[in-house]
Amino acid sequence: MKRANFRWLTTLALVTASPASFALNVAYIEDGGTSVGYLTPFGDNVTVIANPTGLTASALSGYNAVLVASNGEFSDPTGIGNALTQYANAGGGVVLTEFDFQSPTGLALGGTINNPGYSPFTVSSGNYYGTHTLSTVFQSSSPILNGVNVSSVTTNYASTVGLSAGATLVADWSNGSPAIAYNSLANSKIVGLNLYPDAAFLASADYALVANALVFSTQSTPAAPVPLPASAWLMLSGVVGFGAFARRRGIV
Repeated sequence: MKRANFRWLTTLALVTASPASFALNVAYIEDGGTSVGYLTPFGDNVTVIANPTGLTASALSGYNAVLVASNGEFSDPTGIGNALTQYANAGGGVVLTEFDFQSPTGLALGGTINNPGYSPFTVSSGNYYGTHTLSTVFQSSSPILNGVNVSSVTTNYASTVGLSAGATLVADWSNGSPAIAYNSLANSKIVGLNLYPDAAFLASADYALVANALVFSTQSTPAAPVPLPASAWLMLSGVVGFGAFARRRGIV
């Protein structure tokens, strides 16, 4: 006679979750008509915010992430930089690209986004024009590189930026400049891509790189796993052992 059903024991230590949707609502702040239509096949819904003035974090609150590219000169680079800092502090993901890091002011973002712990790159006065490929990959398992053909990633522009103190470097370019880096905040990240994101200046392998960076920017840094105490392992092994005994006796 079956006195109990212990089949639930097989799922005792199993945690399941529905697959995450990586389709994002993205605000694209730019000032030069840059095309990022390649993000659409990744499920991203992109809204262009052209050369904003008086930008606030609340105006960005409806977006999961913000992508920023400077081609001409922003009219309010300091206001944009300050709004991005507040937005990131509130948990929004930020991806900075060329020429957000290149002086003179107007091309480069200003304000608090350049404070330690935010933009992963320092502002520079120059850039290398030409075809550059990824050189050293320091974090091959980074989610930013998921599904990316690393050997095919190229750029035509790479600023002579430096790595900000405390930033994590993922890869550098063949000219020695940092290529991909990020800073982690409490509930999001600020990613720096030292490339110009217009489709006309990217290889197809770069499309997934930009899309991945946007997803990665929205993710909080996971806490270190807390190991189960010895007492919990003893209890678990005892319950599982009893389940096996019950099965052998024909109880289940």
